[in-house]
Amino acid sequence: MDQVKETRINLLVQQYEAFKMKPDESISEMYDRLNTIINSLALLGKNYSNAEMVRKVLRSLPMNWEAKKTAIEEAKDLTTLRLDQLMGSLLSYEEEKRSSVPQTTKSIAFKASASTDDESDDIEAETDEELSLSKSSRNRRRALLAWSDEEDNESESEEEQKANLCYMARSKSESDSDEEKSLRELESYPQNIAR
Repeated sequence: MDQVKETRINLLVQQYEAFKMKPDESISEMYDRLNTIINSLALLGKNYSNAEMVRKVLRSLPMNWEAKKTAIEEAKDLTTLRLDQLMGSLLSYEEEKRSSVPQTTKSIAFKASASTDDESDDIEAETDEELSLSKSSRNRRRALLAWSDEEDNESESEEEQKANLCYMARSKSESDSDEEKSLRELESYPQNIAR
């Protein structure tokens, strides 16, 4: 029985000595793994001092933690630093790092599928109408902005002001008729599906 215990202790000591934080691992996950090894050793009678565990945690940190590791080593007395204090400091630093890194956005791509000619014509017509609606409203906004900017400039001729007003009125009536046409098509949509 003693030989089994010694073999188990030797295996756990090797795991403890070779212990390193994994690149994709959080501080909490790393500590949980280390704590499992330490607790298993303690059950078998092999104990480490607090100072040894603190040094082990610092040694196990990857290179991208080097700045924090150095700051802790220089600012704290490692012989009196408790393991829970060290873990709290590392966890707060990890959270700071996580919040300071901008979140990356993911792009979405849609898979094209084959459809009948009638369906694709309907889709193209809807897309063309949506584009023309958005273009006309953008053009109307541009004309309004240009007109309001030019309003500040007293040198604009009366004819240019009339032209801008006419363009805006024409754009408005075109978009209104486009919107009415789209509304009629949407209302008749359930009837088209039933056919």
